Amino acid sequence: MKKKLNILCLLICIVVAADVIFTAGVAVNASIKAYRSAASDNRPAAAQDNGVLTLSLIPTDVNHKSAFKAKDEVSGKTIEAWPIAMIVPGNYNHGWLYYLITGLGGVAVIAGGICSVVAFVRFIINVNRGEVFTTRTVKLLRTIGRMFLLACLGNMMISLCDTEAAMSNFRLEGYMINYAEVVPFSEIVYAVFTLIIAEAFAIGLKMKEEQELTI
Repeated sequence: MKKKLNILCLLICIVVAADVIFTAGVAVNASIKAYRSAASDNRPAAAQDNGVLTLSLIPTDVNHKSAFKAKDEVSGKTIEAWPIAMIVPGNYNHGWLYYLITGLGGVAVIAGGICSVVAFVRFIINVNRGEVFTTRTVKLLRTIGRMFLLACLGNMMISLCDTEAAMSNFRLEGYMINYAEVVPFSEIVYAVFTLIIAEAFAIGLKMKEEQELTI
């Protein structure tokens, strides 16, 4: 049983590490390209773009007026397309509230991520020691779920602020913002599922204690 658990945990670590590496690689690559683009931009500093923001969109009018023209590299023809995501300039004058919320969101993401990883490692160590239905194990599972929820909340705060900042300065005819993409539903489900497992362990611990008292 412990061997299977360790294999599953190893797979989780590999997937998380791959996701982090891939995301970091994309971010670094984009930052390098943005820096080179800014370095070669001859416009005055006031006219240069200050970063970019990504928006998730929903086409409200699927017709030729709201379509974007793009060249198909396979056929060489120009086709019409309706994007569901777009990168827009981020050179907006953000107020102090924006930086406060995104700063707190960033702290929540970092703190929640680190704490959940540490708690996860400690949980695996405890299980390998034979400490399965114990108070410490239940607390660690609850910590994993709560810290994961905290990271999700921080990520949602940042995404919501960026979306609102972009939409307050940017309007695209024939499209509306897709706020559903701002909320990390999948991650929230994972966090809630972890909390459910923690409560199941708590019930198991209580049954174990009652059995020991009966004996």
